[in-house]
Amino acid sequence: PCTMNSFPNPTMGNASKQTTANNDTDPFGRNEDVAKMEITVLSVTFLVAVIGNLCVLLAMHNTKKKSSRMHLFIKHLSLADLVVAFFQVLPQLCWEITFSLLLST
Repeated sequence: PCTMNSFPNPTMGNASKQTTANNDTDPFGRNEDVAKMEITVLSVTFLVAVIGNLCVLLAMHNTKKKSSRMHLFIKHLSLADLVVAFFQVLPQLCWEITFSLLLST
């Protein structure tokens, strides 16, 4: 039987030493590089969601054709995605930024 533990990982030892070194001053055991990456990913996700869905809503609004059921579905889907962006992604982004700022001081 082949398991994941049977294959050696040459970078594993270096990564654990680096993580231990970074977490000596952090009481929560959080890696600063991972926190920066989380903030970057959440920021990009929020911006793409807001800009993309606003463009969809604007395009649907400017369409002169009669609105069909599919157009209504796309409008509602875009509005639901904006709700998720503002009420889930944005608070999570604020939490990550606040948490990393509190730990750096």
